[in-house]
Amino acid sequence: MTGIHPVSIRKYEINKMQPQLEQIERIAQALRVNANALIGFDNLPTRVHTIGDLLGILMMCHRSGLMYLDAPRSPSTNRLNIDYIRLIPNPALKPIISIALHRPVIDQEICIGDFDVVLKDPQVLVLMISWEREYFYTQTLLETKKGSRPCGSRGA
Repeated sequence: MTGIHPVSIRKYEINKMQPQLEQIERIAQALRVNANALIGFDNLPTRVHTIGDLLGILMMCHRSGLMYLDAPRSPSTNRLNIDYIRLIPNPALKPIISIALHRPVIDQEICIGDFDVVLKDPQVLVLMISWEREYFYTQTLLETKKGSRPCGSRGA
């Protein structure tokens, strides 16, 4: 199901060889799980002591589709507009996660689809926008490469 040679799979299973990210993703797809389930949560950045730690977590959330960076893009630079940038939770989380607000008088629950996370620190905003721009270009190039045909090939 993965297209990976059975000998390699056996070596992964007995820890004689470590799969590359591409192989992990193929195994995860065959098992119908997220690749993070195979990598393990202990490999994810969990401490937040610096802006770099926070950026790593925000980048991971964006790349994994847990949350999306959203803002209008500048037509000339393709950069997200810093005044409108938000982190929006993945809509698939809406039926399973809510946020509870605890106040002295009223407890209120808010559906995860009804809120955005606003990045307030200008330094974090600038760094996230710079990272997202590079990520956006990389993804665009990868999509273009997938859609292109080798020279001399003919369309059906």
